[in-house]
Amino acid sequence: MPHDEAESTSGDVTIDWNGSVFLFTPRSSRVREWMTENADSEQQWWRGALVVEWRYARDVASIMRESGLAVTPVNRTAAEAYDSLPQ
Repeated sequence: MPHDEAESTSGDVTIDWNGSVFLFTPRSSRVREWMTENADSEQQWWRGALVVEWRYARDVASIMRESGLAVTPVNRTAAEAYDSLPQ
């Protein structure tokens, strides 16, 4: 995962850390459709992003990657929070 200071907008999905949850934001309508079809029907969305509790974030990102989606943290803070998750 990149660890630059600048915000990243590359990839199919960006991950942002919001203190207690991760926000997975689709970068295209195709990816949003994939996320909608594959997310739990009770999953929360906020400002166009899928809200994921920290304990599920690594699994969600892994499933997305296994499906061929590129998942990228939006900044260093998000990358460090993601990297610190238990494996």
